[in-house]
Amino acid sequence: PCFVSFDPSGRVALVANYGDGTVASYRVDERGVLSEPRTAFTHTGRGARDDRQSGPHAHSIRTSPDGRFAIAADLGIDKLMLYRLDADHGTMLPHDPPSVATAPGAGPRHLAFSVDGSTLFVANELDLTLTAYAFDAARGTLTPTQTLSTLPEVTTPEARAGASNAEVAVHPSGRFVYVSVRGIQSISAYQFHDGRLTPLGHTPLPGQTPRHFAISPTGTTMIVALQDSNRLLAL
Repeated sequence: PCFVSFDPSGRVALVANYGDGTVASYRVDERGVLSEPRTAFTHTGRGARDDRQSGPHAHSIRTSPDGRFAIAADLGIDKLMLYRLDADHGTMLPHDPPSVATAPGAGPRHLAFSVDGSTLFVANELDLTLTAYAFDAARGTLTPTQTLSTLPEVTTPEARAGASNAEVAVHPSGRFVYVSVRGIQSISAYQFHDGRLTPLGHTPLPGQTPRHFAISPTGTTMIVALQDSNRLLAL
């Protein structure tokens, strides 16, 4: 397992397993105890890159804000997998259509919804981009609207080769979106307004491998986990 999340009711836990490309759902009882897996699905296929995408690698799974759908980012097959979620039973079923393809070799990793739930942001680990998808909550469909680089304009080929996107998060105000970039050791920032992203720049970090970060509920502080520096950084 590499990722766990909960539906809005807190009654369902969702897990993504990177190694074999499976996703699973669990019922959570009133004591917080997990059931055995209620449903599990194994993704199939491969992506454009032989070195990282020879098979499925489910990297994250989150529900839509209304809890009706679960969306899994599979880095290995360049797809966002869509499931219908039944919180009462802790189960999910493949949606129709069951997936949305990303750009070849993108390697979708992590997901974050806009505050109003109309847009899904996807951090693509391998091609170092951020893609915005318009989300139709009634039909459970995703439509790509915009893709932007997460790298500074002046980036050498050597630096690009060692870089990869990690986390994506939306500011509590809904006005900004952030992506951590490993190798470059930075946070990329974007303004989000009227359904469009505008790059704001890149903040260098005094440490190595910003694998994850979180924004405080007040929106005043970002905590960055610098994996290879063994430290947490407050911004």
